[in-house]
Amino acid sequence: GQLTSIGSILHGSGECRPCAFLGSERRPCSKGVACLFCHFPHDARRKVRLGRRKRREMRSGAQAAVEAAGDHGIAKAPRHVPISWPMVKQTS
Repeated sequence: GQLTSIGSILHGSGECRPCAFLGSERRPCSKGVACLFCHFPHDARRKVRLGRRKRREMRSGAQAAVEAAGDHGIAKAPRHVPISWPMVKQTS
């Protein structure tokens, strides 16, 4: 279809990010064609709220990665964070 914004270029590949203001009546998108987000219709994305236990596991996994990296730092964060980290058994 015809592009409705700059951010709509990646819509065909599925890598676009929808504009949060597009469908809003109170605060519609003010950037129009110059908007960096996609103005094509998208399916509603379900927001995932992790349970307390999963959030704690994610936090401890991130902290372990920082500690393991030492002075070198850690790699750039992945674009998509997995819902659950693989459990690593520690041997004594």
